[in-house]
Amino acid sequence: MEQSEDIFNIILAVGLLMGFIFIVSLSVYIIRENFSTSCSCRTSIPFVIAILTSLGVFVGVLTYYLLSKSFFRQKQKIYGNIERTLNFLDSDERRIMTGLIGKGSSIHQNELKKICGMDAVRLHRRLLSLESRGIIRKEKSGMTNIIHLQDDYKEIFNK
Repeated sequence: MEQSEDIFNIILAVGLLMGFIFIVSLSVYIIRENFSTSCSCRTSIPFVIAILTSLGVFVGVLTYYLLSKSFFRQKQKIYGNIERTLNFLDSDERRIMTGLIGKGSSIHQNELKKICGMDAVRLHRRLLSLESRGIIRKEKSGMTNIIHLQDDYKEIFNK
């Protein structure tokens, strides 16, 4: 259902753009063929330009609305699938990853301890597990570590 609605929105947006281009082309042709440069026209050219500009803005906004709705829905679907991938981790690792992703893929270990609500030993063991699987990497920073999400996972999880 959603995919057919997306296709309909894309076809409608393309149709709107094609219709607008046709109207502008037809207007230019009619003005060029029927009115000379020194004509005493009933329809002034600046009036036609103002109408076409307004129509162009309307078509642009409508096209943006139709296409962005489709792309936003697709983006939500992708990120929903990414969040579901965290379900393969155990609950502690999931909390660690959620805290790490929430802080922009880098965080001090002691701050992560506060966010996750784990004791230091338990957090350390979970971090070793994630590090051994290549999901995170540790960097020494004085008396604590900075935990970084691996670059491959940064691209996936950072929205």
